[in-house]
Amino acid sequence: MTIHASTTSSDVPQSTKLELPRDLADAQAAFEKCLPQLMQSHYGQWVAFHGDRLIGTADNEADLYALCFRRGLEREQFIIRCLMPEMLAELDITPPFST
Repeated sequence: MTIHASTTSSDVPQSTKLELPRDLADAQAAFEKCLPQLMQSHYGQWVAFHGDRLIGTADNEADLYALCFRRGLEREQFIIRCLMPEMLAELDITPPFST
């Protein structure tokens, strides 16, 4: 994902790309790749990814935060997502499958 930030200063380009840290970009890509299978096997649950690996699934995000922190990960090293259509809409992900 690329975020564009606008500025008004003539010394700074109008659009500056802010890249996600590598772990988060890899985690998001892995989440999107696994999404169809996860929606079938874990619909309604929460998932955590670090890099290209699924760390775990749980009924709530608090359990996944605890799991990631127990594994020594820092907050900016993993993503947690809910496997529900309304949460996916917030991420601007269109499911290529039916639920």
